[in-house]
Amino acid sequence: MRKTTNNQPNNPIPLVLIAVGAVLVIGVLLWQLAQSRTAPITAAAEPGKPTLAVEQIERVTVEDAKKAFDEKKAIIVDVRSYDSYAAGHITGAISIPLGELEQGSGELKAGEWIILYCT
Repeated sequence: MRKTTNNQPNNPIPLVLIAVGAVLVIGVLLWQLAQSRTAPITAAAEPGKPTLAVEQIERVTVEDAKKAFDEKKAIIVDVRSYDSYAAGHITGAISIPLGELEQGSGELKAGEWIILYCT
């Protein structure tokens, strides 16, 4: 049996470049993850008006929402897509997909209690 040897010199530069590239990619991904955790989530607002952080939006229990709706003190708005709304929704809820809320709707009036839901 004949033993074959590799007469080409081992060049570490390609491996070093791959390692440096991998470290840079991992660093960017970690930075993006850190940024996404610190950036506040805000609710859409009209241009020129301040936005609300999610923490500032009042939460309502299902029981309280149902009572307010039954007593005609609130409007329930389904902000899912039209297809999702058609597949099933709360009886009496109106459909305004989230992307269309900023445009306004003739069905919503200023001063009304509007309860949004998406599930």
